[in-house]
Amino acid sequence: MINDTIHTIWPGWKVVDKIGNDSRDMLFEVIQSNDSVDTRGSVKVISIPEEEAEIHTLLTKGKSDEWIQTYLKKKTSDYIRRIQFIAAFRGASNMIRIEDCRAVEKTDQTGWEIYIRMEFLYPLSVYTREHSMTEQEVVKMGIDVCTALEQYEKCDTVHGNVKAEQIFIDASGKYKLGDFDKSWEKENTVTGYGQKNDKIEKTEDVYALGKVISELLNGKQISGNLAQVLFYSCSLDSGKRFRSVTAMKNALKSISYTAENISEKRSNPEVRKDINNGKTEHAVPGGENIPPVVRKKDKRKQILASTILVILLIAAFMFGRILLFTIPNLMDEKEKNDSEKSAAVVEKEEDSEQNQQEDDDKNYGSVEGGRSTKAG
Repeated sequence: MINDTIHTIWPGWKVVDKIGNDSRDMLFEVIQSNDSVDTRGSVKVISIPEEEAEIHTLLTKGKSDEWIQTYLKKKTSDYIRRIQFIAAFRGASNMIRIEDCRAVEKTDQTGWEIYIRMEFLYPLSVYTREHSMTEQEVVKMGIDVCTALEQYEKCDTVHGNVKAEQIFIDASGKYKLGDFDKSWEKENTVTGYGQKNDKIEKTEDVYALGKVISELLNGKQISGNLAQVLFYSCSLDSGKRFRSVTAMKNALKSISYTAENISEKRSNPEVRKDINNGKTEHAVPGGENIPPVVRKKDKRKQILASTILVILLIAAFMFGRILLFTIPNLMDEKEKNDSEKSAAVVEKEEDSEQNQQEDDDKNYGSVEGGRSTKAG
């Protein structure tokens, strides 16, 4: 059925294989043979409504068949304008190259099918089922997708649906971004003409791409620089994220893959003063300042720890000085006491000997006196 429709829309083109599918669209590899030269391409088929259950839901809400027909027709027209918006980027680096787009009304039920013919692409979601991507490959993918997202920033809008299913690889190994089905459905989203929408979070694509990179490297050891990039991409506080996809791209490009870099656990961001506003900010690889991420409680802990360390160092220094002056004095005092004790012992011994001599002399005199008396 789809092959016949494709051949009817674009004579000479036929389906070769089904490349992949998700809940909303299908992707086919197509080929055109002309003068023995085969031209490969891809055709994405999008169904509106996505599921027939959507029509039943509208009916239960009391919507008439005519209302539903008008609603789905408008939805299809809006999507066609979105595709035209994307096609305007034809030739832009890392954007899918759309060749043609047609809407065909369904014959078996209410709704339309949109056929988008483009260059041959292979979905990243299918590629990763068969290949384990290295960190270097994932970083290259991130840089390529950032290049595509820069086109949206120039139009002051966001992609709004960055995920692995919307990233493709071409024959040369270049990663390309496609499929914008979510952004055009959002309330007050930009139309196909790139109008400004202040309700859209401008760092939404930065966050989404950071999550894709993180998921692709889930469970693997990553370099400190990449961990830092992911920190500033996936922060739940939008004010702490990269301010633009260009800043994220520059940060990814600054990562060099040496053995030392890959084994690095963590790298500390250089801190500098922003000349414009005088605030201290972390300079992330890529050159664009972003707000500091150290929380107040963490800062207080650091100050307290530093204060305690200084007190301990001062106490150790003073204790050392006390020991330096006290020990020699104690030794001198001990030597003095020992000398005095020795002198006292010597003096006592001398006194004892003198007393003994005096006693001996007395005893000797008594003996001599007795002898003289006897002789008389």
